[in-house]
Amino acid sequence: MRGGANYNEELTGFLSRSQQGSPNKNRFGPPAVNDIIDTLVMQIFNKYDKDRNGYLDKTETLKLLDEILINQGRPKTTIS
Repeated sequence: MRGGANYNEELTGFLSRSQQGSPNKNRFGPPAVNDIIDTLVMQIFNKYDKDRNGYLDKTETLKLLDEILINQGRPKTTIS
């Protein structure tokens, strides 16, 4: 299987947030911790999914990566 657990070759290559689901609800500890993590992940995802299509396109993903890099004191991404 190519690309790991979230890879879906029949469609766009990767699963959207709605297709991923939660196969193992205790993946990070008690359910309350999982709920907090799920909420935080969705807040971050929604911040960058500007067109609300359920996917992060190239531009949206680059904005996410740039913010992470800047917060680490590193330069923004460049595309050749």
